[in-house]
Amino acid sequence: MPFSDRSGNDFSSIEPFIHSYVAGCSGGGWSEVSRKLARVFAWEFEDYRD
Repeated sequence: MPFSDRSGNDFSSIEPFIHSYVAGCSGGGWSEVSRKLARVFAWEFEDYRD
């Protein structure tokens, strides 16, 4: 099933890039990996509050 947002935008064209990038990301621990992922996906957590 293709991924889409609440507005119905289809993101299936970028899914292979996302999967490949995340699968290829490594580091000494979750903190390092998350910093690397944040460089590309920062917009996703821009307003995140714990």
